[in-house]
Formats: sequence, structure tokens, C-alpha cells
Amino acid sequence: MKRIKRFFIKPFNVILVVATVWGLVWLSFVPPFQGADESVHLGRVKLWLYSLESGFQNFEAAQASCQEDMGALLEEHRTNALRFNPLSSYAAPQDRGHFSNSSGYDHGCERLSWLSFYYWTTLPFAALNQWSGIVQFYGIRLWSLVIVLMGIKMAHETGKLLFKEESDRLLIPAFLALQPLFMITGMSVSYDGLTNMFFLIATAACVSYLLEKGPCKETRRFLKVGVVVSLLGMLTKWTGVLLPFYFGLALLLSGRFSRKTLIAFMAGTGVFAAVITMGLESYRFPIEQFFEWWQQQGVGFAVYTLFIERWIVVFESFWGGWGFGWLDVYTPPVFLIFFSILTCGGVGGALLQWFNVRKKDPILTFSLLVLIGFEIVATLYNIDFLIPGFPESGFTQGRYYFPVLLPFLVVMIAGWKKILSPRRFQMAAWATVLVLLIYNVVYLETVLIPRFYF
Repeated sequence: MKRIKRFFIKPFNVILVVATVWGLVWLSFVPPFQGADESVHLGRVKLWLYSLESGFQNFEAAQASCQEDMGALLEEHRTNALRFNPLSSYAAPQDRGHFSNSSGYDHGCERLSWLSFYYWTTLPFAALNQWSGIVQFYGIRLWSLVIVLMGIKMAHETGKLLFKEESDRLLIPAFLALQPLFMITGMSVSYDGLTNMFFLIATAACVSYLLEKGPCKETRRFLKVGVVVSLLGMLTKWTGVLLPFYFGLALLLSGRFSRKTLIAFMAGTGVFAAVITMGLESYRFPIEQFFEWWQQQGVGFAVYTLFIERWIVVFESFWGGWGFGWLDVYTPPVFLIFFSILTCGGVGGALLQWFNVRKKDPILTFSLLVLIGFEIVATLYNIDFLIPGFPESGFTQGRYYFPVLLPFLVVMIAGWKKILSPRRFQMAAWATVLVLLIYNVVYLETVLIPRFYF
């Protein structure tokens, strides 16, 4: 009993418990395969498992076993009947859905993905053949939730480097724990949660290095962490190619940049440059075609499509709209208004702080540059979806911005601290946490449950 009391005396442990509870709620209420691309990711896990069991001797047999397993699961849980069909409910009779044939759904059994670090970590769950497929599925979801909780712990460690007051240190992990789509995306059978954790580790390492305190204050250790985290991140998801730039940016901003350091960093990241080149080999950015599209659409419409319209989608989906079924539910408008004020005020205050101070805060500078760089990448990514003839790779969703969530929160906190007095900031910050807690309850009761269970 005393141990339990001592555990809950620490405020961060309370946040961790809240995160665990909400993670289990989302894990239980989000139907199977209604997280982002969950069927694809589970199929890839199974394909790796069957390939390993056969010693990679009979890939066609491994594919057939994978497709058989996934086909049965997707049909049993009416995956296609729910996609893009708000009239269909997970708890409804079979005849309420359309596209009920699961064979037309992406099952992830086509090929082995070499970006497989996440899949390798889940193999112990899939290898327990005595479990049913759906029990394996929820076992992997539980593992994904553990990864999210480790990421929240890393966010708290970053807060301890950034702030002196314990109340300030708790803001970032509290925000992550109560950001519904961050938690839902993280606990899904998907490599997104692990990718997000690597970016949280990278940000923490960069903060430690720039402030010259904490575990990564020394250049040699910082570079070692950079190499390991970047490599693992890139073996998890393509977004990981941005990780070396995190460490490189911190290196440049630190002022501790020597020829020896440059050689060490370039040697460590050379493999990443090679991977980036390989990944972009099949992608050609037709500049001429882009400018033709720009002229045909007109400057106003092109700017609206590339930026304004996309930012609206990103903002709404970041907070939980466009989140299920897949992309057919919406965030309650009153919360969107609140989040709009929160975001605009924070970003505006941060920019005011940065431009009005002669001696720039290295952490704020780092965070702003990371956000600007990521937005440039997101814009280029979105172009090939919008312009006819470009290879379609999908539009930009809010969850794609979770790798830069920690720099975003640093900017938000800096901005509101510029606008408000310390006392008012504390009141506003924890009022926001309370609103987020209420938002989770409202989101569960008015968005998720009605979408799938009525």
C-alpha cells in the first residue's frame, strides 16, 4: 500500500496512469483494422513470420498463408464494410455495410517490407500460433501502447531539461497523453508509434546537446545517439530519413562544430544519404509539369489548394477529425475553435519572442526551423498527389505531423509564455489540460462510439 501511495505522489506517474487508461480505452473501442492501415501492417508481420518459418525457401507459400489468414480476419470483422461508409457500424447487422468482400482490401501480404524494425519487434506476439488471429492482433496493439508510453516518458525527460518548474515539465507529457489521435495512432498495429518515439528521442537528444546538460551534452555521445536513432528510425518508416537532419541542425546551432565533428557526422550519416538516394530513385519531380499546373490553375487557386486547403485538413485531422472509417468522422466544431485559438496564439507569441530578442533561444530556433523544414517536405509530398500525372502517394494528414509534435509544443509553450504572465500561464496551461481531458470524453462519446456502435 505504501508503495502505491509513493507511486502516486509523483505527478508524472499520475499522467502515465491516465495515458495508460486512455490508451486501453482507445485500444478497446477502436474496432479491429480501423486504425490507420492496420490490415497492411498486420499482414506484413504475418508475412515475415511465415517467411521465417519456411527459412525464406518458399515465398509463394508464405504469401498464400498470409493472405488466407488476413482474408479470414478482414471478412470476420467486416473491414471493408466500414471503410468510407458512415452508414455502416461495427455492431450493426451484416447487411448494413457495402464493400464487404475483404479480398479487395489491402492485406499487406504482397511483399516483404525492408523497413521492418517495428514488424520484427512484434514477431513474438504473432509467433504464438496457439493464439487466434484476433488475440495476436490485440497483443500487438498492447505492445504498441507500451511504445507510446515509453515515448511519453521521453517527453517528460525533455521537459526536465527545458524547464525548472515541475508544473511546466509535466505539460508536454500531459498533452501527449490527452491528444486522442496521437494515442490512437500510437496504439494501433502500425509503425507510426515507434517512428514517433524515435523522433521524441531525437528531439530530447538535441535539446540536451544544445543546452549542454543531460545525457547527450557531449558531442561524441550525441553523434553516437544520432547514428543509432537515425538508423533504427529509417529501418522503421521512410519518415526516418529526416532524423539525421535533426541531429545535423542541432550540431550547426550549437556552435561546437569542428572539422573532426563534421567528418564523424558525415561518416555516420553517409548510409542514410545512400538510402535517401535509393528511395528517391523512382521519383522524378517534373518541374516543368508543376509550373504548367500552376499556370493552368491560377496563382490564387494553386496557393489555396497547396496550402490553405491542406492546412485545414491537417489541422482538423491533427485533432482527431478524419480519423476513422477511414477519414469520415469530424471533430466537434467548438473544440476546433478552441484549438485554433490555442495554436494561433502560441505560434504568434513564439514568433514575436524570436524576432524581438537579440540573443536567440537555441531551443526555440531549433524548434521553429524543424517545423519550417518539415512543412517544406510536406508541401513537396502533397504536390505529387495534387498534380495530374504525378505518382499518387496520398494527401497530407494530421498524423503525419506527429514526428514534429515535440518541437511544436516547445513553440506553443514559448509563445504563450511570451503573451501571458507566469501566473496566468500556469492557469491557462492547466485549464487547457482540463479541456483536453474533457475533449477525450466527448470524442469517445460523440465521435467514436456513434461511428462504430450505433
